[in-house]
Amino acid sequence: MGKWNGKSLPARAEAALKEAPLDPKKLMLLHTGVALGVSLAIAVLNLFLDRQIDTTGGLSGLGLRSILATAQSVLETLGNLALPFWETGIFAAAFLWATRQPAENSVLLLGFRRFGPVLRMRILQGFILILASVVVIQFSSTIYMMTPWANTAMLQLTTILGTDTDPIVAIDSLSPEMMQQLLAAVRPLLIIGGVLLAVVAIPLLYRMRFAPYLQMQQERMGARASIAESFRMTRRNWIALLKLDLQFWWFYVLQILTIALCYGDVILSLCGIAQPWSDMVGFFLFYVLGIAGQLALFTWARPKVITSYAIACRELQGYSV
Repeated sequence: MGKWNGKSLPARAEAALKEAPLDPKKLMLLHTGVALGVSLAIAVLNLFLDRQIDTTGGLSGLGLRSILATAQSVLETLGNLALPFWETGIFAAAFLWATRQPAENSVLLLGFRRFGPVLRMRILQGFILILASVVVIQFSSTIYMMTPWANTAMLQLTTILGTDTDPIVAIDSLSPEMMQQLLAAVRPLLIIGGVLLAVVAIPLLYRMRFAPYLQMQQERMGARASIAESFRMTRRNWIALLKLDLQFWWFYVLQILTIALCYGDVILSLCGIAQPWSDMVGFFLFYVLGIAGQLALFTWARPKVITSYAIACRELQGYSV
């Protein structure tokens, strides 16, 4: 497959959305509203459980605190597990929009109906990324050990771990000056590891980019087949996909801003700005504003973004749209 250019995809996606039999924005509103609604419900329940844990003191309340903490973990886990399957359904809708076909509300449940293949794909993607991270960490450590910073760090660690004191206690008892010296000696390792991880992980993520889209096509690819096909399609085209992402820079910047708005109370606190309302009011005010911003942004702009990628996926597979 020769070089591929996705420069015209946003305009073509917009044209396809205008010709879609059913309004894409309504489906996106439903999809985003459900996802954000569940997120808000979990946040409210977590806040309630936190307050219950804080007000349950003493040894007699130890069991109840444990139950409440477990409930928090279960809620967050269920939300995190369900989101990828709910998200996969919108990829199927994007394929229908790209080909001017009607996308019914039921298409959003396709990820749950294909639970097994989607779960295996996510696990396999995670395994690939973890394996790459382990290799990068090992390689980074080898490079770091060849630098003079490693000698300083090892000398300080030997001094700390050579005492009879527990290592954690010894590190906690370090003076601010020694802690700064230790961090300065270890910082090059973090920089080397971060740079190498970005060099390896970014292309790897782009190579697996289309696996969720491929699983939602009529061919119903399995986990390994979808990842392998995504690797094949993007072998010489991941740079072109990066350029396509850059065409939607405004969308990603606005997405980051709306997420940051959810934590507006924390950001104001870190900046030393006092809020004219209670912490509880501030939490809900900024969280609801952030969710409203995400809902508006996704409903207005995301159909165009994901339809562009759906067209790209079909073209890289050899289809015409």
